[in-house]
Amino acid sequence: DEEETAGNRFPAAKILDDNILLSAEQMTVAFHEEGEWDEVVKNADFVIRKREILGVVGESGSGKSMTALAIMGLLKEHGRVTEGKILFDGKELTSLAQEEYRALRGREMSMVFQEPMTSLNPVVTIGKQMEEMLKLHPEFLLNIETHVTTSLPYTTKLFHSFIITF
Repeated sequence: DEEETAGNRFPAAKILDDNILLSAEQMTVAFHEEGEWDEVVKNADFVIRKREILGVVGESGSGKSMTALAIMGLLKEHGRVTEGKILFDGKELTSLAQEEYRALRGREMSMVFQEPMTSLNPVVTIGKQMEEMLKLHPEFLLNIETHVTTSLPYTTKLFHSFIITF
């Protein structure tokens, strides 16, 4: 197959499938330092369909976190996707402005960071931290405590707890 010989094992942009949630095609992530681009992820290809799970395995420093941060639009100031495409539910992410990314994050896509103790503030209740995130998406603020308590057991306790005590 011509596409396979070109190195596109999973040509995400060419697959006609309404079930595709997230795809990357030849995605390269690089950081600009001291006048040069240092590639930390090179030519990543994958397709994730709705209701699928993708496990990413690799050595420390192999680019797993950089791939996730690139998808979420959370690369540091000098980092960016320098080549390829990232599609989320048919929308090209690499060309989005930060305001457009903010509209997607929390509402349509989110990330669970590797170190939750550095992501959550131990002196602020879990409920307060959820409220802060949801303020960015007012359509979800109908009654967060009632919504959460109907979804999970012990959520009232969780809502009013600190991350270390629960």
